[in-house]
Amino acid sequence: MEKDRIEKKRIIWFILMLSVMLLIFIFSGQDGEESSEMSSLAEQILAFLRIDWLITPDMVHGIGISVRKWAHIYVYMALGITCSMWLGTWKLPSWKQGGLGALICCVYSATDEFHQSFVPGRCGTWKDMLYDGTGWAAGILLVLAVSFIWRVMKKKYRKRLLQQKML
Repeated sequence: MEKDRIEKKRIIWFILMLSVMLLIFIFSGQDGEESSEMSSLAEQILAFLRIDWLITPDMVHGIGISVRKWAHIYVYMALGITCSMWLGTWKLPSWKQGGLGALICCVYSATDEFHQSFVPGRCGTWKDMLYDGTGWAAGILLVLAVSFIWRVMKKKYRKRLLQQKML
C-alpha cells in the first residue's frame, strides 16, 4: 500500500518535472521576435495604464529585460522544485537529493542554452545560465529546507505522543 502511494507520487513528480522541461523547451524554441513580443507584456501593461508621463521609454525597456530575467529564474525554480521532489521520492539523503537535482538542472540549463543558439534571433549565454542556476538552486534549497523542517516537526510530534503514552 505504502509502496503504491510512493510510486504514484514518483510518477506525478516526474510528469510535472518533464512538463516544466517541455515548457522551457517551447519558450526557448521561440525566435527572437516571438520572445520579444512575450517579454514586452510589461511594456504593454505600462502603456495601457498610461503612466508614460511617469516612466521614460528607457525605463520601460529595462522593465521588459527585467521580466525576461525573472522569467528565467521562476521557470527554473519550478524545475528545481519538481526535480527535487521527484528525487525525494527515493528517500535519498538530502545531500544526494540536492546534488543530483543540481546536476540534472544544470545539464538541462546548458542544453537549453545550446538549443537557443540554433533558434533565429536568439543566442545561448552564460549569463542566462547564471539566472537559470539562481532559479533552480533556490527551488532545490526551498524543497530541502521545507523537508528538513517537516522532519523535525514530525520527530517532535512523535516524541510528544510517546511521552503522553508513558504518562
